[in-house]
Amino acid sequence: MDPEVVADLSLRRLFCDFLCASLLIVIARDEDNIESQLQHYLNVRKAANDFRKRLQEQLERLEGGAKEDLSRKHNSLLAYDFEAAARLKAWESFEPLIKGKKDCEANPDPKIYAIMADIVLSCEAPTEELEYLATTAFNRAVDFYCASQDAACRRWAGKALEMTELCSDGGALRDLLMDKFARLTWDGAGVADAGGGGKERE
Repeated sequence: MDPEVVADLSLRRLFCDFLCASLLIVIARDEDNIESQLQHYLNVRKAANDFRKRLQEQLERLEGGAKEDLSRKHNSLLAYDFEAAARLKAWESFEPLIKGKKDCEANPDPKIYAIMADIVLSCEAPTEELEYLATTAFNRAVDFYCASQDAACRRWAGKALEMTELCSDGGALRDLLMDKFARLTWDGAGVADAGGGGKERE
């Protein structure tokens, strides 16, 4: 079969996966029967996984508006998948989803991380996952600080601190991040991220 035809068929399959997941997430949210709801969420995850398997190939092939549209669909689907993982208590999926998002796009949409943070704050994730997500959120705040986007930096630092309130670590991570945040000077001085590496504002 002609390679271009194969690529077009793969793209159509991507759209089918997206539509399937979009429909299932709505059904899952409205489902009163817990067993049925969890099955819908599981199917959301399956559709999202199928989408990701074909995504990179299409992103490399497409250009302009078509590529941007596919990236937007990916953002929406990632949020659905993250929500489904939370409802299924598949905590181990959080980190791969976040890392996968970073690896897939050079300039990921920061809104998707805000959605993830809100999902985490609405569920009872284990402390280990909360610590990872809180640290990730704080490092996003550092990124905004380095880009002189002070309002966004404060907003993301706030989300990070909210998540630390849910950690059962005696407040250790919260105190650490509060100390790092307190050392920000907002005048171009450097600051260390939560992972310990130094960053300087440009």
